[in-house]
Amino acid sequence: GTLFAPVLRELIERLNERFGMRLHVVAVENDYFGAEIVVAGLMTGACILKARDQISGEFVVVPSAAFKSGEAVMLDGTTQAELQQQLGLPLYALNFAGLARWLSATHPQQFPEI
Repeated sequence: GTLFAPVLRELIERLNERFGMRLHVVAVENDYFGAEIVVAGLMTGACILKARDQISGEFVVVPSAAFKSGEAVMLDGTTQAELQQQLGLPLYALNFAGLARWLSATHPQQFPEI
């Protein structure tokens, strides 16, 4: 969502500088419920796909809050598998702590302190 994106962007920039990564944050506007909705928990697959031209790299991380609790489906019915297929990139649904654990597990030589 757009509310947390500036905070997350700052944190990711520090990670990039410290560990030589090239992660970037895309603030996804909510067209489904309206631009005044700025939280990730109400983001939909259609909103993410609309921002597709801003997404690049080897994988995509979507906030786990964007998916229904215990299910890999978003509020507009888009499943995690469908979104991954349409983006053409591996897609991970993670919160910030999960992202840190995932990065340290997949790149242990770069993140020995996480």
